[in-house]
Amino acid sequence: MNRLVVVAHPDDEAIWFSPVLADADLILATFPGHPSKDSLTKARELVRRNYPLPLRFLPLEASGAFRQSDWANRRPTPYGVELLDTCPPESRER
Repeated sequence: MNRLVVVAHPDDEAIWFSPVLADADLILATFPGHPSKDSLTKARELVRRNYPLPLRFLPLEASGAFRQSDWANRRPTPYGVELLDTCPPESRER
């Protein structure tokens, strides 16, 4: 039987899917890189290389827009949600 576990962020598999990980044929996660946190990017690569189960990352980079929207008053846009004026332009563009 083929089992694929897909998660948004590395460590989500352990938080949400621990009971089924041993049976997974592949764990697929997004966001191996972060545009402004080189230490996070390096740590995730280290995890990928040493992970005891088959783990692959999609080649996507995080936007860097975490906590850059008004969570209490979300306003949808064609590409997600409206970002705060304080969101850096490069993060906004991603």
